[in-house]
Amino acid sequence: MCTVTYLPYHDGFILTHNRDEAPTRSPNLISRENRGGDRLIFPKDTKAGGGWVAASRSGRVACLLNGAFVKHQHQPPYRRSRGLVLLDFFDWPDPDDFFTRYELDDIEPFTFLFFATGRVTELRWDGAHRHRLDLSAAAPHFWCSATLYPPPMQALREQVFQKWLTLHVPSLVNGHSSLVIGHSSFSPSTPKASGATIHRPPSTVPRQPSTVHRPPSTVHRLPSTVSRLPSTVYKLHQSGSVGDPENDYVMNRGGRVCTVSITQIVLRDSQVRMRYNDLLEGRRDTKRLSLYTHRSHIVDKDK
Repeated sequence: MCTVTYLPYHDGFILTHNRDEAPTRSPNLISRENRGGDRLIFPKDTKAGGGWVAASRSGRVACLLNGAFVKHQHQPPYRRSRGLVLLDFFDWPDPDDFFTRYELDDIEPFTFLFFATGRVTELRWDGAHRHRLDLSAAAPHFWCSATLYPPPMQALREQVFQKWLTLHVPSLVNGHSSLVIGHSSFSPSTPKASGATIHRPPSTVPRQPSTVHRPPSTVHRLPSTVSRLPSTVYKLHQSGSVGDPENDYVMNRGGRVCTVSITQIVLRDSQVRMRYNDLLEGRRDTKRLSLYTHRSHIVDKDK
């Protein structure tokens, strides 16, 4: 499940998330919930009660993709739903404690993504080891699920994102900030953007858990003239194509699995806005949270 893009934006970021899932598991509204003293907004899974993307009043944003590096063998029963793991994250005051101490045994492999102002952290659980990577918050990133998209298709889908960046946000590709891709599997012969850093899946040789910490970089923010960038990247998530309906950004595999929704989170100006579009029922929902105030203010807006 899932296609995710991240873009730095003014004093925050834009996170856009396509959910690929069985059509029976699509809500049509954004839920609100208090967790760990924090206020959350997220679309709630109608089957397991968890979520796949969530934002909080404290400015913490997280999402989860099925699978780690490669497609794994599904071996139920599992101790806890991955969607509940996402919500559990907000019960932990310190994200780093969650990454190192949360019990992951008997949980199906996943890729967990955490975003905050000036921070992007990726945690992959492969069923045996956890692999953490701190990425640059100054660069765009792309991920898609290993369970649905094999490495060659991941590369093709990522190239669509790179071409879009070159056209719409060239400052993030051409020298101002290196393009760091969060989930990629390019072969040596695959073209890539100049300056790109590619994170490849591990080889089949078992390896010990690893933690990679990158030094903080000077965050390059987009100019104020790109105020329509959230809408522009949202349209990419609606129309991005590799020429194959089963693998386009909005995909459909015979009705068994399809893109059921698009969720976009924009964090900036001490506010986080979540925009949710249920592609199956045509329902839309938008909610906002004011950040870092004594009392959060939530605005409901149906479009």
